[in-house]
Amino acid sequence: IKALESLGDYKDVVVAVDDLCNVKTDCYEYQLKKFFALWTLKRFKDALKTAKILEQKADIRNTDAFIKIVNYALEHNDYITAALFAKKIIDLQDRFKTYPYSPFVDFVYAKYSKNKEDAIKVLKNLIPRVKGEDKARAFYLLANLTGKKEYIDKCLNVKNSKLWKNLCKDAKNLF
Repeated sequence: IKALESLGDYKDVVVAVDDLCNVKTDCYEYQLKKFFALWTLKRFKDALKTAKILEQKADIRNTDAFIKIVNYALEHNDYITAALFAKKIIDLQDRFKTYPYSPFVDFVYAKYSKNKEDAIKVLKNLIPRVKGEDKARAFYLLANLTGKKEYIDKCLNVKNSKLWKNLCKDAKNLF
């Protein structure tokens, strides 16, 4: 499979993984390779099916697959899928205490999630890990989600923020 990958023969990578996984029980490593092969081949629906298999194992490497789905979903205005996979990334990052895709996924989730309470929780967990514009943005979004002026005040006190601080200044009169 590695040889096929190095040759760029992604169609045969997919076939080889399927064949191997028919006889082997623990196929996570190969399913991950299959996901990226399918993605390279632009077989997005098949890649999504493979992502469902990857989800069965809590592995930080899933974030590298899931971020592709988030970006693809955003490009195609599929905000429910974007929020769903952003949350999967957030949960994996929290579990492994490493945050390669934050704050991007946190903001995607906060913006598109239908679960307002969980979006608030995600933003509150994000705040200690970010600075400047990202911290001000998190406070601004929290203010909008909660309707609480205290977050606007916190936004206005963030150092090294201009854009989001100005938005908070404009929003202050609305609270």
